[in-house]
Amino acid sequence: MKRKLFLLGLLSFLFVNGQVVRLIDLPAPIKAISNTATVLFSGETATTLDEDPPANDECDGAIQLTVNSDLECQTVTTATITGATDSGIPAEAGTADDDVWFSFVATNEMHKITLDNFSGDNDDMVMEVMTGDCSDPTLVAYVDDPNALTFGGLEVDNTYYIRIYSYTDSPQTTTFDICLGTPPPAPANDECDTPTQLTVNPDYLCGTVTAGTLQSATDSGIEGDLGDADDDVWFSFTATSETHKIELSNIEAGNWSGFDIVMELLEGDCSTIIESDYPESMIVSGLTPETEYKIRVYSYGEDFVDTTFDICVGTPPAAPANDECATATAITMYDQECTATSGTLQSATDSGTPSEVGEADDDVWYSFVAASNSALITLDNIDGNTYDLVFELFEGDCDALSSLKIVNGQMGAYNELVTGSTYYVRIFSYGEENFPDTTFDICITTSDAPPANDNCEESVELTVAEGATCQNPTSGTLAFATDSGIPTETGSADDDVWYHFTATSTTHKIELSNIEGNDTDLVMELFDGQCGGILIGASDPNTFIVNELIEETVYYVRVYSYGPEFVDTTFDICLVAIPAQQENDECDNPVVLTVNDNGICETVTTASLANATDSGIDAEEGNPNDDVWFSFVATGPSHQVSIPETDGWETLNFEVFSGLCGEFTSLGIAPNYETLIVSDMTVGDTYFVRVFSYSDEPVYTVFDICVTKRQDPPANDECDGAIALTVDASYCNGVLNNGTNLGATDSNMGQAECFNYGENDVWFSFTVPENVASVDISTDFTGGTLLDTEIALYSGSCSDLTEMDCDQDSGETILSNDESYNSIITNANVEVGETYYVRVSGYNASREGTFCLEISTNETLSSDDFTKNSLKAYPNPVKNILNLNNPTAITDVAVFNLLGQQVVAKVINANEGQIDMSNLAPGAYLVKVTADNAVQTIKIIKE
Repeated sequence: MKRKLFLLGLLSFLFVNGQVVRLIDLPAPIKAISNTATVLFSGETATTLDEDPPANDECDGAIQLTVNSDLECQTVTTATITGATDSGIPAEAGTADDDVWFSFVATNEMHKITLDNFSGDNDDMVMEVMTGDCSDPTLVAYVDDPNALTFGGLEVDNTYYIRIYSYTDSPQTTTFDICLGTPPPAPANDECDTPTQLTVNPDYLCGTVTAGTLQSATDSGIEGDLGDADDDVWFSFTATSETHKIELSNIEAGNWSGFDIVMELLEGDCSTIIESDYPESMIVSGLTPETEYKIRVYSYGEDFVDTTFDICVGTPPAAPANDECATATAITMYDQECTATSGTLQSATDSGTPSEVGEADDDVWYSFVAASNSALITLDNIDGNTYDLVFELFEGDCDALSSLKIVNGQMGAYNELVTGSTYYVRIFSYGEENFPDTTFDICITTSDAPPANDNCEESVELTVAEGATCQNPTSGTLAFATDSGIPTETGSADDDVWYHFTATSTTHKIELSNIEGNDTDLVMELFDGQCGGILIGASDPNTFIVNELIEETVYYVRVYSYGPEFVDTTFDICLVAIPAQQENDECDNPVVLTVNDNGICETVTTASLANATDSGIDAEEGNPNDDVWFSFVATGPSHQVSIPETDGWETLNFEVFSGLCGEFTSLGIAPNYETLIVSDMTVGDTYFVRVFSYSDEPVYTVFDICVTKRQDPPANDECDGAIALTVDASYCNGVLNNGTNLGATDSNMGQAECFNYGENDVWFSFTVPENVASVDISTDFTGGTLLDTEIALYSGSCSDLTEMDCDQDSGETILSNDESYNSIITNANVEVGETYYVRVSGYNASREGTFCLEISTNETLSSDDFTKNSLKAYPNPVKNILNLNNPTAITDVAVFNLLGQQVVAKVINANEGQIDMSNLAPGAYLVKVTADNAVQTIKIIKE
């Protein structure tokens, strides 16, 4: 949406007689500019050279539509927005600068508009339904995606108007078919007193389901607890148990709001709502057997929907055999390798044993005999309508239990068992919802011994590093660590491990890195003098700066996980002694930087602002009260200075100078880590760089600084030097590169629609071969050094380019920086024989390097009916449901990931169908559609 509104802003002004004039301020003859018009201004008049607008360009020329008696669209009207102009009526969505008009006489209280068979620029259309007359119409309903609209509240025999236009404000030449259909009558179960009787299943398997629909449903007049119950339908069942499960399945809908469904359970006379919810299943308890209950189903929103679904009522089984402590299931305690025991909370009841964590109203029980003095309890393969489980370990017997450990999680250890004694474990869901159908596996094994530094008295000595970074970290683990009994003010120190060091400076930095395991939220604490001594400070972040230490004094460091759960976390811990003053604290003792002559930051210098002081030289931006200094000798006329990496969140500035200390000339300042390009330098001269923080408070940031010699601009630095690429050359294989923007300069094109930067751009071109209908454009390959691209596609000539599409960060390939910031433009519509231009830039000034660009066919043209102009797949990108539409029946659909693995398959045997992609990971997929014994494959992006 931001993209489209941004374009609207760009096109809101024109130059007239040397002055900027808003389009809305122009006289009517000038405002009526069509998609393809050339506008000539002379004095106070304007002439447009264009084909004639459609006959229904204005409301008073609306085309009368035939109302179909059903939704089969036997009669359609072909129309176009090519040449259409703005009728001047404000729009609810998009830009109505190419609107066309239709009218119809309502034959029903509800109708449905469908647009189909698009050809031309795009099918991103807006539909509006209006009542009244053309001089002052009133909006009834509108939709901007997908191309179907069901609307109601109509008066039979009244005339209504339909306005259709493209969402965008760029020129469009779209042609389409419009159909006006009539939904069927309201369902038989539209009212509470005519419910559909449901069969009660004896279990939760839903062997018997009942089909339902919200199509044409009306408001029964009974207010709902959730949403807007203006399209409710009714079902009834006679309870056979105190608890039943109501479930909806196979939900299909033509618009997105149709998937957001509410279910309500009411007493038999529909006067009292017992429970209301909007998941696809709910479990209700406290029912009276042999009593009739009503179920109401409706869509949450106010939109008219055509939703269909299946509904079933299931019956829970009896409570589990281990529902009480006295009937606990005996399980074996294993040595490391475990054979799991399966369990369920389905129909479990409250055993009456209170809990300090969660609501133990559905607990089940297990017992085991300790085979050692330590046990690891693990829950695994949790499935059902709740995954938030609690387990608790007890000693004693069922009449006198004593809690030893309680865990809201899937794993916990206890190290003070008595071998041969019997212990009890109960499991329950954390929440108050009764009768979850959750299943799980439980496993109890002997746990490993605690780490050697489990207690302060066995603390591990840390090596103190000097300088900015740690050279020799110490590896540690919290797995099976126990509580040392020393109180804490931060988190839960029930798995603490200990270290000590002797201070070599008044300031030290303690840092945790390479943290892996089931919990990475760790705490560090520093103690003075002895185990359990005075707590100096604590740090929840993984970097801990400690000041005012006494040299030659021993200090203790405690590390533990913030929460109470068992963790198997491993980490590295290191200690750095920060000097009282940086060696390059003043200009007269700078650190000499190595200049990278290849344009790439291969050699960097690591430094720190810790304890840096003010050198007394003012800055145009920021407060240089902690500056440090560097120098380098110029090897070319232009250099790039950057800070590619820091270890903190502090904002850093840096400034480049020529001259001598005390006689500086500033050549530029770069705030917020930005890259600075300095030109007109003298080869062999020495230049100075200072780095400082934006903050007024002391910071201890460690950073890398890099200087590179700017390369000569590449041959394709400007559009007229674009490198021609061949479509489907398949050159990019993850090793080869065919582009570089090292040394690239600004082509003065301005930022493309999605660009963040664009000033180090280079250009490519391609000519569309025969039979190619759309292409994909990608830099999503390994092997290059430009790790964050942005790309734009243009039509026209270098002197008159029109942006068609733009992308940054849609790539999926993990690059050498462990990110996937390269770009892909998919399904760009192109014309055979035409030449197009591709612009590639780095995300910012520091993003320069080599890359590979590939142009490949997405869709091909065909002589049969199964072409890109007949098969519709929308929306693309898709979040949840992909809609498919084809003039002839689609037999089946298969979805493949880019590894060639089939991830979805569905038989449709209809002209329209929906593919549920909600469970797929974000990324690109190939959708293979079969119709009329022909196969078409399209690329879809899953958001």
